Amino acid sequence: MLRLFLMNSPPAVGTSFLLEVIEMSPKELMYIEDALSHEQFLAAQCQQAAQSLQNPQLRQYVTELANKHNQLFKQLYQLV
Repeated sequence: MLRLFLMNSPPAVGTSFLLEVIEMSPKELMYIEDALSHEQFLAAQCQQAAQSLQNPQLRQYVTELANKHNQLFKQLYQLV
């Protein structure tokens, strides 16, 4: 069992903040590891596809998708 401590909101200078404790089972951690792996794979695939696209609008859209997958990866990584 893993305990995670999540901050509800960023604290202001000179104030305290609340931490939320989340306990995760090994199976739940495996789900997060799978999600991390999938997001990493999808980001890489989008980056690779964007490099080979000739249409600037499509290239920009796929690059944005890659950025979103990178963002999701970072958010999931912060959970563990």
